[in-house]
Amino acid sequence: MFKFFRKQKQPDYIAQVTEYINSVYIEQEEYAGSGIKYSVRVWDESEEDYYFDEVCCAMVQYFRTGATEDLIAELEKARRKTFTETLMWYIAKTGKTDSAIYNSALMDRRLFSKIMSDRNYKPSKDTAVALVLALHLNLEQAEDLLKRAGYSLSHSNKRDIVIEYFIREEVYDLMIINDVLYKLEEKKIGR
Repeated sequence: MFKFFRKQKQPDYIAQVTEYINSVYIEQEEYAGSGIKYSVRVWDESEEDYYFDEVCCAMVQYFRTGATEDLIAELEKARRKTFTETLMWYIAKTGKTDSAIYNSALMDRRLFSKIMSDRNYKPSKDTAVALVLALHLNLEQAEDLLKRAGYSLSHSNKRDIVIEYFIREEVYDLMIINDVLYKLEEKKIGR
C-alpha cells in the first residue's frame, strides 16, 4: 500500500561550500577606529556594461543589415535595459512559462505580476537572487541581472559567496541552497 522511497544521497555541499568560502572570502577591515567597515575589491578593466549575448545579437543584426547606426542603437539599448526588461528577455530566452519561473523562485504570483508590470520596479536582493536561480543563469548573466537591480554578489558576504558557489556549480534548487544557508547560520532566500 505504501511505497517508501530511498532518499537520494546528495553531495556534501557543506564541506564544498565552506572550502569555497575560505578561498574567496574577503575580511572587512575597520577604517581607523571609526567603526566604518570596508572591503577592498580590485576593479577588473575587462568588466563591461554590455551583456555578451545582447552584443552578439546586435552584431548579427549589424551584419545582416550593414547599418552601423543599428549596431550603435542596439548596444545603447542593451546597456540601458532595466531589471524588468532584462528579466523579460531572459524569460523569453529560456522559453519557460511565467508560472514556472515564479514557482521555481518560491515567489508569490502577485509579486511576480507587480515586477513584470512595472518597467522600473526595483526588487529586493532576495527576490532578484531567487529569479536568477529560477532562470538557471550562469554567473555572468546573474551578475548582469543583479547589477540592473542595483545589487551584486560580494566576496565580503558569506551568504553571497554561498549563492555564487551554487551558481558556479549549476545547482539551482532553492531547497538545497536554503538548507546549506541554514546549516551555515545564514539567512535563507525567499519565504
